Amino acid sequence: MKNMTSINKLTIALLLLLPGCADKVDKELEQETNPYVLFEKGSNYAAQHKYKDAVRYFEQIERDHPASDLAPLAQIRRAYSLYETNKFDDAIYVIDEFTQQYPVHPNVDYMLYLKSLCYYDQIVDVGRDQKLTSSAIESFDELLARFSDSIYVKDATLKREFAINSLAGKEMEVAHYYLETSDVMAAINRYKNVIAYYDVSIFTPEALFRLTECYANIGVFDEAKKYAAVLGANYPKSKWYAKAYAALQKDGALPEEKRDNKKKAR
Repeated sequence: MKNMTSINKLTIALLLLLPGCADKVDKELEQETNPYVLFEKGSNYAAQHKYKDAVRYFEQIERDHPASDLAPLAQIRRAYSLYETNKFDDAIYVIDEFTQQYPVHPNVDYMLYLKSLCYYDQIVDVGRDQKLTSSAIESFDELLARFSDSIYVKDATLKREFAINSLAGKEMEVAHYYLETSDVMAAINRYKNVIAYYDVSIFTPEALFRLTECYANIGVFDEAKKYAAVLGANYPKSKWYAKAYAALQKDGALPEEKRDNKKKAR
């Protein structure tokens, strides 16, 4: 009974403390009107990873002091704080507002980079998140096109490549499935998508080989030779280059220059 009483007292004490924490922020926001003090307090909360509280201070600056020189900085900090709490849609909304209000602000490149991360960090399974992956690529493209000398270019480029490889990999996966079910034309269309939309991906050489192989298997040798030639011209050291010509040789469609080389070798 004594232990139960102690537990009840502890529970009551904890419950009393919870609203006190919320009241502290509420009271500060009600009483404080100086945007510099609000910005400092919001930044302190962010430094402590208390991003939800930080957002409230930055919001108040934007709302009550829109003409302040701290308003755009508060918007930047708010977007980052929302990003850190995984409120990606809210962060993107703030970023879009910022880039419209301050199109020549020196931190526009950072905001575009942050927007790209909001999409990129949601890529878990490309099979489910192809739209998010495409949005990440588009956002990275805007950053790279507008700010080619930005400090964020290197990381943006790497992440963009990963996103492209993810989408190309999904296309290859679907194409392989169609091949396994003997739907060759559907597979060809998917491999062509890789070449058309993700030509810089790591899957491009294999896609060219698969197109060579598919067309050779159905007897359309002109198309098979065309894709083999593209593969040889762009990826001469790739393992898929040798495989492509082996496939053509097997089907009796080896390009003439290859035949000539073989005759000379004899």
